[in-house]
Amino acid sequence: MDDDELEAKGLYDPTVDDLWRGDLVDAVWSDLLLPPLRVGVAFGEVLGREGNSYGPIVNLAARVTKLAPLHGVVVTLYTTDALQTRDEFAIHPLGAIEMHGLTDPVELAALSSRPS
Repeated sequence: MDDDELEAKGLYDPTVDDLWRGDLVDAVWSDLLLPPLRVGVAFGEVLGREGNSYGPIVNLAARVTKLAPLHGVVVTLYTTDALQTRDEFAIHPLGAIEMHGLTDPVELAALSSRPS
C-alpha cells in the first residue's frame, strides 16, 4: 500500500511519517539538551479515548520500546512487512524475542537509515 492508499484509509499522517525516516531519532541524538531516545513500533488496532491509547498493541509497543537501544528503533515483524517497499531504511532482523506477559515470542527487527 502506498502513502495515498494509507491516507485514504486514515492510516497515514505525514507528521508521523517523519519518524519512519529517523528524523525524530536524529534530532534528539544531535541535541545535547534532550535525553537519549528509544523507539518501539507495533502496528495494529488501538482504542483511543480522551487522548489516550489502549489495547494489546499499545502494550506490545511499550515492551518493544524497552528493548530498543539508545537512539535506536525496533519494530515488530508485522511492521517490517509494511516497510519492505520503503527504500530509506535497512531492516535488521533480531529474531523471536520472549517478552514478559506474552505467551509467544515476538519477531522483531531493528531499523536504520540507509545512506541517501
